[in-house]
Amino acid sequence: MSSTAEQVGGLAITKKPVSVSFRLNTTLTYDGSATVSGNELTATPNGIIAGDTVGVSGYTGTLNNMNAGDGRTITVSGYSLSNDNYVLSNTTYQIPGITVAKRDVSVSASYTNPEKVFDGTTNAIKGNVQFGFVDQVKGEENNNGVDKIITGYSVAYSQSDAGNAFVVVTITPHSNYTITDTEYRIPAKITAKPLGASGIALALDNTSFVYSGDPYTPSLDTHTDVLGDGSEYTLVSGKDYSVSISSVTAVGKYSAKVEGINNYSGSVYLVYYVTAGDYTVSLDKTATITLPYGEALDGFGSYFIGKAVETAVENQRDNAVPGSWALDANGITYNEDGLKDIYAAGNHKIYAVF
Repeated sequence: MSSTAEQVGGLAITKKPVSVSFRLNTTLTYDGSATVSGNELTATPNGIIAGDTVGVSGYTGTLNNMNAGDGRTITVSGYSLSNDNYVLSNTTYQIPGITVAKRDVSVSASYTNPEKVFDGTTNAIKGNVQFGFVDQVKGEENNNGVDKIITGYSVAYSQSDAGNAFVVVTITPHSNYTITDTEYRIPAKITAKPLGASGIALALDNTSFVYSGDPYTPSLDTHTDVLGDGSEYTLVSGKDYSVSISSVTAVGKYSAKVEGINNYSGSVYLVYYVTAGDYTVSLDKTATITLPYGEALDGFGSYFIGKAVETAVENQRDNAVPGSWALDANGITYNEDGLKDIYAAGNHKIYAVF
């Protein structure tokens, strides 16, 4: 018998044309492929004579769009019949109205180095996020699943202030996937920023004062920080720092202590100085002169130094000390033959002997 007919005597018997229809026998779920296997299709040959057995084999289907969604079409091809008395009238068959369901996938998220130093922002490093996937299409987890399993993600700290926090990762699923949890909270910590760190500026309004005899207390004039977004922030006393500054009355070197609070930590010491000023002295039989700190008064021959603002009367010369003298940080120093007397700052009488 030929493929189309068999000659029996003077009678030609031709093969009976039959069509084959197909249906999808399962629910399709996105699998990254446009191929529909034969096991997912059921074939039905049409017009078979009662009592004949005709099998259909070798068929596969191809989706016109493999992505999840409705209105897809499967084109079935490659099939053949198992009975030589029949011939196919159609070699392809289309199944319209197919739905490809989204694929369920489980996602986990982690964050490298979740501890950061306070910078006044909730900024987190996107590149520190790593995802894990279960039940995804193999290979689509590459590049952290971006553009395949997820279309993108955001990451930020749950707060900007120092303390225990979370790194919050929010993902947007790709249209081919269903992800139940799209937000992940990873335990993290924001530590206080040391006051000595880069970006922080602390300065007194003045670091050098001339002694005047009155108490002096400098003030913290500059107290700023450059935050993570580049903006300048002015630290607030009592909220971000405390400052301890002594009121001083003597010449010397001092320091103000600035101590961090809440979002700031550690201590910084700001040095300031009190230096001796010029002393005004009165010379007997001469005009008033000014003697700068550290200089000596010489060249007057014999003279006496009396008590402060005392009148040059003869009976008070018992309290006077002869010799050369100069100023130091403590006042006026008198030196003669190893003797040394120090008087308080102020006006002093010099009794000259000519």
